[in-house]
Amino acid sequence: MKRREQIEARYRDNLNRLPEYRDYIFYQWNKKVADLSFGKRGHIGREGCGAVAIHNVMKFIGREQNFCDVLRDMELLRMPWLGAKFGTKPLSLGRYFSRHKIPYWKYSAPVDFKAALLTHKIGIVCTWNRRFYGMHFYCVYYDPAENAYYSANFYTPGGVEFRPTELSDISNFRFIVGYIF
Repeated sequence: MKRREQIEARYRDNLNRLPEYRDYIFYQWNKKVADLSFGKRGHIGREGCGAVAIHNVMKFIGREQNFCDVLRDMELLRMPWLGAKFGTKPLSLGRYFSRHKIPYWKYSAPVDFKAALLTHKIGIVCTWNRRFYGMHFYCVYYDPAENAYYSANFYTPGGVEFRPTELSDISNFRFIVGYIF
């Protein structure tokens, strides 16, 4: 089977399991999305943090899509890393947003990312996680009603969670790249 056919087969299988999902995803082990396929070797619960971050940003900026469509687009854009065995390639998120004509800024220095987040109010952070092989993406956004920042799918030693976030939580040591919208 050709690559495009394999992607479309995974897309149809995901749609059969979850025909419509447009809510925010605050943790990737959410029982509605965790078992969806991502790439040849991945599943959202283990390797889907990049897809979850993209989905949440799209919803926050008013360009939401069905989550299964996000997964298909990411595969078509060759964003899964080694068939998604290692999740999403950290420098590939720009492909998705460029394809959907959404302006973004990419930062490799956490201090610059944090300064931009104060103005733009929504971003994606890619950090080294504490597991032996990986990175983790999470969405950071500003809630004006609460006058606070929150992180959706933030990685902690106990798992991933939705939580209030201080900009100091975006550590210099673990930061890889950040995207602002």
